[in-house]
Amino acid sequence: MTDRPLQSAIRELQRLGRDPRTLGAMAFAILVLGFSGPFQTFELLPIGPRFAYWTFICVLTFSAGAFFGTWTVEALNARKLPLAAQIGGAGLGAGIPASIIVVLINWLTFGDEMLNWQETWPVPVFTLIISTAVSGLFALFARHGNAARVSEPEVKPVRLLERLPQHKRGKLISMSVSDHYVAITTDRGKELVLMRFRDAMAECEGCEGVQIHRSHWIALNQITNVLRLDGKTLIETSAGERLPVSRSFAETLKERGVI
Repeated sequence: MTDRPLQSAIRELQRLGRDPRTLGAMAFAILVLGFSGPFQTFELLPIGPRFAYWTFICVLTFSAGAFFGTWTVEALNARKLPLAAQIGGAGLGAGIPASIIVVLINWLTFGDEMLNWQETWPVPVFTLIISTAVSGLFALFARHGNAARVSEPEVKPVRLLERLPQHKRGKLISMSVSDHYVAITTDRGKELVLMRFRDAMAECEGCEGVQIHRSHWIALNQITNVLRLDGKTLIETSAGERLPVSRSFAETLKERGVI
């Protein structure tokens, strides 16, 4: 994966999948839809298949909407597009895949008659409208939430930065072992500090990062690219560094959506 928006979308989907509130809301929606049987599913499907139908609809459309909506927002945000364009893009990015999923599930459940566009056009159209509206609102709230967080003062400064000269204390980008020293890179330069690598990582609390090699650590928000050259995986940072990923850390990084 070399696409940063793609990595963000994977991480967001993983985060939502671990969020008890998200799982609880989805379970509640499945129960309500399964028992009530809207859109004639009460008449057309017995209770078992009806619950299976709405489970697939809820899980797959939510997952597709969250994934493609986030991917679209990140890609548009990188281009510095206006807020209205980002909201509309997020809605369409989530709504189109969700509509396709609904059409496919209906076709697999109810047969070829669901492919008759003249009779079934309201299904994908309404799905697209609803998904677009909901995803657009989520994008709007996320944009305002991000703006609010940017304006907040840093609650817990990164202790490691206190070891650096004042003029090099900036955003932490990466750390690498250099003999008995740790090379600390920020957006204001690089500095060698005499200390153990594990102690340096312990002092990074307050900056979300990950160890990618026994000799390298990187801040997640400073990853600009993931490359594969000659069978090796390299992570490129905002400082232009290319740091290697060792096999012992590769699986953890895949689970976190970094590579």
